[in-house]
Amino acid sequence: MPMIKAEVEKMQEERKCMEAWLISAENDLKEKKRMLSEYKAMVKSADDLVSVFMEESPDNNGEEAVRGFTEALNKAQSPQISPYDGSSGGDHSGEAGGTDGGHSQ
Repeated sequence: MPMIKAEVEKMQEERKCMEAWLISAENDLKEKKRMLSEYKAMVKSADDLVSVFMEESPDNNGEEAVRGFTEALNKAQSPQISPYDGSSGGDHSGEAGGTDGGHSQ
């Protein structure tokens, strides 16, 4: 009987761990869905801006404006930009990859 009781206790602990993991995974999924929704809204806004540029100025100046906007957007999304270079506003002093964001060590 003690062996069965130990097995039941072990299974109950495993169940608690799985429940905690599932809650964490569910929260992560909710956050990712929220972020995806925000990114979709950003894409729609960018598409709307491009449409406005094209409607307002269909000549070369409009194309240059769209090209500049697209380049800036691509640069902002580039993996070369490090969250540690101080541009993100994060406090990662002492991290490799750039300045310390204005924070002394």
